[in-house]
Amino acid sequence: MKTTSGKVRTIRGLAAIAAAIVGFAILPKTVSAEPVSGFESRKPASEAELRYWLQNMVRDHRFSTAEIEAATGLSQAEIAAALKRFDIRPENRPARKKDAPLKMVPWPGGRAVSDWGEQVEPSRRRETKATVFAPWDDSSYVVLDMPEAIFSNLGLIYLAHVHGPTYWTNKGITLEKLEWNRLPGGGLDLTRKLPNGIEYYAKLAPTPRAIRMKLTLTNGTDGTLTDLRVQNCVFLKGMKGMENEAKPQVVSSKPYTAYGTADGRRWVITAWTSCDRCWNNPRNPCFHSDPKFPDCPPGKTQTLYGWLSFYEGDDVRGEFQRIDRTGWRNDLWKDQPCETVEPEGGASAPPAVNPESRRPPSEAELRYWLQNMVWDHYFTNAEIAEATGLSPKEIEEALRRFDIRPETRPERPANAPLRIAPWPGGRPLSNWGELDVTRQRETKVTIFAPWDEKSYVVYDVPEAIWSNFGLVYLAHVDVPTVWTKKGVTLEKLEWNRLPGGGLDLKRKLPNGIEYYAKFLPDRQSVRMKLTLTNGTDGTLTDLRVQNCVFLKGMKGMENEARPQLVSEKPYTAYGTADGRRWVITAWVPCDRIWNNPRNPCFHSDPKFPDCPPGKTEALYGWLSFYEGDDVREEFKRIDQTGWRNDLWKDRPGNCPLQSPLPPGEG
Repeated sequence: MKTTSGKVRTIRGLAAIAAAIVGFAILPKTVSAEPVSGFESRKPASEAELRYWLQNMVRDHRFSTAEIEAATGLSQAEIAAALKRFDIRPENRPARKKDAPLKMVPWPGGRAVSDWGEQVEPSRRRETKATVFAPWDDSSYVVLDMPEAIFSNLGLIYLAHVHGPTYWTNKGITLEKLEWNRLPGGGLDLTRKLPNGIEYYAKLAPTPRAIRMKLTLTNGTDGTLTDLRVQNCVFLKGMKGMENEAKPQVVSSKPYTAYGTADGRRWVITAWTSCDRCWNNPRNPCFHSDPKFPDCPPGKTQTLYGWLSFYEGDDVRGEFQRIDRTGWRNDLWKDQPCETVEPEGGASAPPAVNPESRRPPSEAELRYWLQNMVWDHYFTNAEIAEATGLSPKEIEEALRRFDIRPETRPERPANAPLRIAPWPGGRPLSNWGELDVTRQRETKVTIFAPWDEKSYVVYDVPEAIWSNFGLVYLAHVDVPTVWTKKGVTLEKLEWNRLPGGGLDLKRKLPNGIEYYAKFLPDRQSVRMKLTLTNGTDGTLTDLRVQNCVFLKGMKGMENEARPQLVSEKPYTAYGTADGRRWVITAWVPCDRIWNNPRNPCFHSDPKFPDCPPGKTEALYGWLSFYEGDDVREEFKRIDQTGWRNDLWKDRPGNCPLQSPLPPGEG
């Protein structure tokens, strides 16, 4: 946690100047009954506004009478009469609705937002400040100051407090006091036009997980504006456990920066596009992800986008990655007005933070996916909402309508093939945290263990395909591909559900390359096929494939269970610590075998032969479960089934395979 000594000296000096010029009394740290008369006291203009601001101060911010005086300029008698007239008391604060957006309100002023003391705080302009309350404690909050300052080649053209001279104070110009517009759905916005024609627009939109922010600047001058640095401040004085004396933590990975409690379990995270610098001031305390507008010619508008969220967990860098996968940097709010948060009654879903949420398009599909999630995957309603984007009310009504409960799950027939199902999304596949809920579901298939219907692996086929062109396909969004570099978004697809329990899918890429994936379940195994057809004009080379077996859902094979790994190319097996239960996979022709214990996952990754134009190449895969203590002998038994060589030439997609059983098991 650093700040330059020059910055500290400057702010201290400016605080002293502010006290001398404006004549503020230096008050004790605890608020007394004496009202603070300050630059920003604002008397509500109507009965409706008086009621709103008293609710804001008493119910949301838990203000004392002295703080209300400081914010409004009202006398104690006026305050007491109004509170009685409107029946505003802390105890009649309405309960927050379940799954409501993060609570956000305009900051009312009248209370210090930092530890600089009351000689400075009342002079901060409230129209740039919004309070965002922590989801874990409605008496803990941050105050967003957006924008706190805007610099340009003309100098400091906007400052949200009066400690230092600006372009306008140097000319003797006082800017008009404004207020946030309160939007339907809980959003806030404000437009300010400066005397020389420069205009900024600020907008904040709350969602159940984050505050989305937008800041635009329009150049109404005759010359190009350059060096357009912005300072947006997150004040932390109101966050329990993040005060100076609590010795908080700071973690940054540009554009993200996070301020956390001393135990590293609770965090506030913010980020801005076009981030210029991340920094913090422990004296305040506050922290910043400060952006910079591109140069702005006359008549043009430039835009910045911001994010603020709260996180409980010990992997804040992993949370940065999860946030990045929401696509917040790129959606640009083109079709998302501020009021798209969920309306009362839950008639529609809130804006999906998870871009892989997929709303079933019909009643039949809704029924199928609810059966998949409840009967097969034991999903909670929260996980269903994450996967589908449905509101809690819609989920409850549909489950009741279709009578889908764990108790109504049908019995599996004797001697049925291994149970497989399309993976629905909505639940993390790995131990990287929530970041992987955005993995594309159309490449993923759940395969359930024969010994425990609640244990499963998720097979990702293909997770990735490389070629001489580069990375031509990736089933998640954390690494750039040939297409993302071109700004091309691939269509979302779904597995075709075949008679007999099989699944297949075909994807044609923009340059004509096509892949086809197929899963067929058997009593003893799941057989897989992956083909690639070259629709380009040149030969495709270096066709490496990554197929991932995620093990987070396999009891006894989690990281903490200290599982075992045995490999003998093309076979690789992941087993429980006692070496009695195993998941085995193989692909031919196999290029490499590896595993990632952090996920956990393991791979038998194949490689296509070089593929001339118009030709198709094929790969074949196997997955099975084994109970026993000689997994290498099981590799030999699997090889004797001839799975590498049958090539499915006479196996239609609706006909499950039947691999030979070991002697005595027929």
